[in-house]
Amino acid sequence: MAVDLPEKSSLGSHSGHCASLPETDGDDEHASLPKDRDTTDASTEAPAFDNDAHVEHLLRTQHCAPSDLAEDWNSLRDYLYKRFGLEHISEDGDTGKHGLWSNRLGIKSNVPPTSVVELHDCVIKGAWPPSICDLSPGLIRNGLFPTRSPDAALRVSSLQEGYLVTVGPARHVSWKLIIQDPLSLLQIEREGWDCDPYDLILNLIKKGVPFQILHPQKLEGAQLYNHPGPALHPTGKAPTRLDYLAYRQELASFFTQYPHAYAAALSAGGIMWRIAMDVLPLPRESDITRQFHPNGCVSLTVDGDRYWTPRLTSREEEVIVGVYKWSACK
Repeated sequence: MAVDLPEKSSLGSHSGHCASLPETDGDDEHASLPKDRDTTDASTEAPAFDNDAHVEHLLRTQHCAPSDLAEDWNSLRDYLYKRFGLEHISEDGDTGKHGLWSNRLGIKSNVPPTSVVELHDCVIKGAWPPSICDLSPGLIRNGLFPTRSPDAALRVSSLQEGYLVTVGPARHVSWKLIIQDPLSLLQIEREGWDCDPYDLILNLIKKGVPFQILHPQKLEGAQLYNHPGPALHPTGKAPTRLDYLAYRQELASFFTQYPHAYAAALSAGGIMWRIAMDVLPLPRESDITRQFHPNGCVSLTVDGDRYWTPRLTSREEEVIVGVYKWSACK
């Protein structure tokens, strides 16, 4: 839980979040609020914990992420192959590399395997990796990766904003995806997700792979009240474990009441994705591909057609990461 200092700090950096798209609906953050509503200081006061029953209720209603999601990340060999194409992991390690070096690649190891360092250094130098990667010229075999599967249902094209992923017309899927990291495209094929578009979005979410959903329609005839941001606490009051439990409960309610924020967090990857996965059960595909209010989206025109993708405001990001605000910081 972060503590907001007396001079309120902005979250400026969208860690793990896809870059903003060029066209937006509702440039005014409060454009959808009634004109007679004061939004200058809309933050609410944090609830007080005044009895043991309330505390027990908070503990009882906490959601626990399913254990099978953690199992997807436990195999180092599987992760290094699916993400980086590493066919062979050496037994010996490079003792000259600090543990933080491993963390940059998502590896929980104080001494990274020599083959991982070798692959990394080749990529940085712009050279073909040695015969340890499925992209190495010496390991490419006819009919195997990186040759695309003949049953692939996805089409990939390059845009200024990234890679546009579409589903073949015979599959009757209206949404499209933008993926910015080419490693994610390779992972989709290594995982075999390119042959089953109906599970693609949930598979991306389970592994925390960032993407942007493009929906051809927006939600009409609805009113969107922008969230006022984190609750206010008495000046100087230090956050406690009970505040953390309340934050988790309130965040689950926030995601339920603001489905565009839930979809944006799940598809952002990074810390936004991790927190969203931790407070609610695994979503359905329709939670991500549904129509959202235009004021909760940014829009993009592709091949003459306009699409909408859910986005997060800075206040919504503060709610998700648990910014702790004091009354003096309004």
